[in-house]
Amino acid sequence: MTLIACFLNLKAIHYDREARSDAKMLLFRHKDRNQEENKRGLDLVIIQNSLKDEAYIYLEPKNLDWPLNIKAFTSTDSASFTFENGNAQTFLSYVNSIKPWVDAQADFLIESKEGWQPLWQKNDEQEAIKEILNDYFKLLEDK
Repeated sequence: MTLIACFLNLKAIHYDREARSDAKMLLFRHKDRNQEENKRGLDLVIIQNSLKDEAYIYLEPKNLDWPLNIKAFTSTDSASFTFENGNAQTFLSYVNSIKPWVDAQADFLIESKEGWQPLWQKNDEQEAIKEILNDYFKLLEDK
């Protein structure tokens, strides 16, 4: 069984699934993400391309426009990121740049028109981000 099939059978229960029949893709958004309609934020979306038997990750702004300005900080270090809309390789590089900060349980802020605001601050959201990243990188191992 491929990892994509394993993901669909075992892990997909943790995700809301959106079928995009026009593109022959399935989009998976973690159920523990912040789903407040008017809240600004950033969702990480796993995209499964059934035609190519591949998986991608997409950074989906919620009530925000590109570029995205993000700050990560711990008690001893900090970093700033600017993310532009891009392709699968671009999003993979973005995810690789924030993953160490997620693993270090950093706090995140995202810039909006109203200024800087917390991103992924609730425990459920933080755990969802970790799970998405772990699931996504397991899918990449299948290739």
